[in-house]
Amino acid sequence: MLTILIAGGVIAMAKPARAQALADVREWLLLLNNDLEPATVRRISDTDLDMVVVDYLPSQPHHANYPITETLAALRRKPDGGRRLVLAYLNVGQAEDYRTYWQKNWRRGNPNWILMDDPDGWAGNFPVAYWRPEWQAIVRDLASKIAQAGFDGVYLDWVAGYQEPIVQRRASRDRVDPQAEMTRLVQAVRIQARQAAPDFLIIPQNPGPLATNHSFQAAFDGVAQESIWMTWAAGSPGTEGDCPVPRTASEAQDPAFIEALPRRCRQARDSDSGS
Repeated sequence: MLTILIAGGVIAMAKPARAQALADVREWLLLLNNDLEPATVRRISDTDLDMVVVDYLPSQPHHANYPITETLAALRRKPDGGRRLVLAYLNVGQAEDYRTYWQKNWRRGNPNWILMDDPDGWAGNFPVAYWRPEWQAIVRDLASKIAQAGFDGVYLDWVAGYQEPIVQRRASRDRVDPQAEMTRLVQAVRIQARQAAPDFLIIPQNPGPLATNHSFQAAFDGVAQESIWMTWAAGSPGTEGDCPVPRTASEAQDPAFIEALPRRCRQARDSDSGS
């Protein structure tokens, strides 16, 4: 089970109508590979977490009839009566063989937009040529269903797939720009989801250099950065991650930057400042 609790790990980039929804998020939970049994839902509901990211379980064949509406209602309620954001995990750069869209005869190379096994060793995950119409139709359909189910937004994984060598080679062969195509895909997710939910949040994980692209920035409301505390691959024990590095000397003194740092990084900064 992958469970990550991050304080201040979302960098808000939201438009005014959605910025307030992220403004108070300080601690949040990413919970995947979990069946969201009632006891788990109650345990999350009893916390003071401001946001939780979970899988859209109806997209898994053995959870097709999962009571997602009731679960979302429970997850939204904080013990003090406040409102918690609930986002759905959506992998836009990889096909996953445990989803309802997966067909029995699919494998690496069939269809030809399924490129390889996951390079980090996650079984059942396959990087794709995400600009292909067949894959984009799958992603748009999932985004629509997630929004219609009542989620507050999506947490997009494998946005940085454009950096993978095999993806870059296939993009070159198809004569497309992989960064531009990822931007178009995220824009398509936003457009599709907001037809059902106008205030739907779009939060990509680890977008890398693409986060500085103005067209891409217009497509999302926040950025989640992994490996701030830990970094690992499947089956490895993990190593301590790096603290975010300020882009300029003035940003290093910016209260907003300091507040967004993980607690460990703030403590290290304060220790250095006092020495």
